[in-house]
Amino acid sequence: MSKVAIQGNASGTGTLTIAAPNTNTDRTLTLPDSAGTIDTLQRAGNVLQVVNAYTNGNTFSFSANYDNPFGPSASITPSSSANKILIIATGSVYISASGESHVDISANGVRISAGGFGDGLCLIYHPSTAMALPYVITHLHSPATTSTVTYSVIGHHIGGTKITSNSFRASDLSQIFLLEIAS
Repeated sequence: MSKVAIQGNASGTGTLTIAAPNTNTDRTLTLPDSAGTIDTLQRAGNVLQVVNAYTNGNTFSFSANYDNPFGPSASITPSSSANKILIIATGSVYISASGESHVDISANGVRISAGGFGDGLCLIYHPSTAMALPYVITHLHSPATTSTVTYSVIGHHIGGTKITSNSFRASDLSQIFLLEIAS
C-alpha cells in the first residue's frame, strides 16, 4: 500500500488546511503518478471553456445605419468577472448594395467594437456590384460579469443604397467560437 505524506515548506509561515466538502457521498481523489504541481486551471492565460455555433446561410433586411444579427450566435457564462472572452468569427457575406458595410460582434445586443463603426473588427468596402466577401473577426472582450453573455455576428451598413431583403446575408458556413480565458 502506498503512503501519503504531507511535507511542510521550511521557509513558509502559513498554515495549509485541507478541508473536506460537506457531502454524504464517498469520493476518491486520484493523484497522477508523476511529480509536479496540480494545476487549478484558473492560472492566467488558461482556456477554461470553449463554445461554438454555426449557421449555413441566413438572410435579413434592414435600413442603413442599423445593426442586425445575420450570422451565428453563441452564449457563454464566465466563471469569473475578471476573465476575458476571446471571440473568433469567420464566414462570408453576400452584399448587393453600394456603400460601406461592417461585420461586427454584439454582446447581449450591444455592438462591442472599439469605437466608431467596426473599429478593430471587420470593415468591408464593396463596389456597386453584388458579391460574396469573406470576413474574419478576432476580438478580446472583458464582459466583467458571471452572467450569461450572448455574442452575435451582426451587420451594419453606412451610406450608399439601403440594404433590403436578401441584400446582406451569410453565405455558406459562418462560425463563431468563444473561449473563456482566465485572468
